[in-house]
This record gives sequence, C-alpha cells and structure tokens, in this order.
Amino acid sequence: MFVHTFASTLIVSLALLTAGQHAVDQPAEVAVLGQPGQTFTLQGKLFVLGTSPLRLRSPALPPGQPFTYDVVITRGPDVLAQFKLPVRAGISVTLDLHPWGEVPPSKSSTPKYPQRNFGIITDQLALPGAVGTQVTLNGQPVAREQARALVEGRPTLPHHQGRPRLTIIGSAKDREAVLAALRGPLAEWAADFIIKDYEPSDWAVAGVGFRTDGRPTIYAQEPDGQVLFRLDSAEHLAARLRALRVRRPDYDPERDPTGPPGVSVENGPLLLASLLACLLLVVAGCLRVAPRS
Repeated sequence: MFVHTFASTLIVSLALLTAGQHAVDQPAEVAVLGQPGQTFTLQGKLFVLGTSPLRLRSPALPPGQPFTYDVVITRGPDVLAQFKLPVRAGISVTLDLHPWGEVPPSKSSTPKYPQRNFGIITDQLALPGAVGTQVTLNGQPVAREQARALVEGRPTLPHHQGRPRLTIIGSAKDREAVLAALRGPLAEWAADFIIKDYEPSDWAVAGVGFRTDGRPTIYAQEPDGQVLFRLDSAEHLAARLRALRVRRPDYDPERDPTGPPGVSVENGPLLLASLLACLLLVVAGCLRVAPRS
C-alpha cells in the first residue's frame, strides 16, 4: 500500500514538473466594445473604433504572471477616463467603452461623462428656439451671406484698444437705471467707455477684488485695470464722467466751439485774412484818388 501511494505521488509530481518545463509564453487578448468613432489609447497608442469588432493581441507574455495595460478613454481633447486593465497570458479580457459613448437624445439629454467646457455656459450659446449653428450680428440673427459680406467687405470694427471700461455691479433694477441714464442724458459722456454690467454673484466680478455691495457699484478703469473712480451709487456719476472727459490727454480747449451760431472758430484765420485784404484794397484805392499837393 505504501509503495503504491509513493509511486502515485511520484508520477503526479513528475507530470507537474514536465508541464512546468513545457509551459510557453502566450499573448493576452483584449476585445474592445463600443460605438463607432470612440477613441482610446492603450499603452500610449491611439485607437479609433470602427463598425467592425476590435480585437487586440499583446506580445507573448510569461504564463501565470499578472500584467496591466494603461487605458485612457478620450473624446477630442477631453480625457473621459483613465485606468489600468489587468491581463494574463492566454486569457481574453473585454474593454467596454459604451459607458463613455454618445447618448441618443431620445433616451437621455444628460451626458454620462463629465463635460469640461472651462466656464462656458453652453445652454446660453444659441438663441432661444434656435437649432444648429447660429450667425449673429450684435446679438441679432443674420443670414450667412450678410455675415460673409460684412467680413469680406472689411467693415469698420469698433476699436476697443485703449478705451476705458465702465463696470456696473448690482441688482437688475439698479443696473438698468444706470444703463438708461448712460443711453440717455449721459450718452455724450459715456460714449468713450466700454460698458458692462453684472450681478454681484457673477463669476466675472465675484471674489476677484471688486466691491459688489453698492446700489449699484460703478467702476471706471483704464484698459490696464487702473481704477479712475469707484462709486457705490449713481448719485455723482454725471460729475465724475464730465471730469474724466475734461482730463483726457487729447482734450484741447482751443477747439471748443465758441461764438455765435453759423460762425466756425476754425475758419477764424481765413475770415481775418479776408478782412485785411479788403482793408488793403480800400487803402490802395484812397491813395490812387488822393489829390496832389
């Protein structure tokens, strides 16, 4: 009995040793599932899914040892996911990209992957009721042909470089009152400014150093950000704007219109020359007719 058991154990051990000696390296297989057009990288190499199934084979790997492949799932410049995919020699694994694929609008309007739009409010890009690409001019829709004609005709675009900024921060009611004044009685003094208005909670002004507790807060700034004045209400806005207009470097008091209507100060030298010429003609005529002594 002992001899038989020892012999059996020896035969099994020899068989296992022989199998280990004959084990060979084998490739691992990766079956990729997903929608056409989906992109991913495997070990740094880019793949694009087509309509046919995609099966990838690795180089031969030692059996019994675990390996991992670096997988990065992308959409354009965005990285949707990245992880390590475990593989083994002689074993096929599945890489399913469907969770990061396009979701048909009829099934869901919310994407399954996080969007990276860097602060762009995408639901405000299109005009209300618009579908597809929009062409606008000053916020109003225009035909493509009209837009093309404006661009190719080299229109005179506003030159914003070097113009001061007027920023209004407050509630909608307070901002609209100031904007109405800037469009009306203060239009002449506000014409040189680039005017923007914001809610106090707007990302453009909240938490970046602006005072936002005025009713409203009004900033006048140079293009480089230097503050010309700040008001916490519109009470002295007209006086401030007039003072800035007079202090402009290119302001020349000599060019201010003066005198009665219909007489231009710019034509003063010409008018004076004409009067002198007439006077000389009168004197010359008098000299000609003067009697001899």
